[in-house]
Amino acid sequence: MDGLHEKLAREGLTVLLVNIGETRETVVRALASRRYTAPVFLDSNGKTSESYRVAGTPTVFIIGRDGMILGSAVGPGPWAEPAGRALLEALLRGRT
Repeated sequence: MDGLHEKLAREGLTVLLVNIGETRETVVRALASRRYTAPVFLDSNGKTSESYRVAGTPTVFIIGRDGMILGSAVGPGPWAEPAGRALLEALLRGRT
């Protein structure tokens, strides 16, 4: 997901990584070691994840420019593969 953030940010894609329940220090170390550049939200008490009914990780939500959820997926997905990237690019162009 972080790679998509870097590749598609200029086209309007925003990737927000959400960490559930870990300390800020743990997250900072992980981000540094993995060299992630996408912004991270710390859901330290799990309330946000509960609101979105996150049942497992990773969970991906695709949210439109209007703030509405367009779709979601649980588990690793092929987002960086040709089909996943094509879907994201089509959404960015408004062709879905």
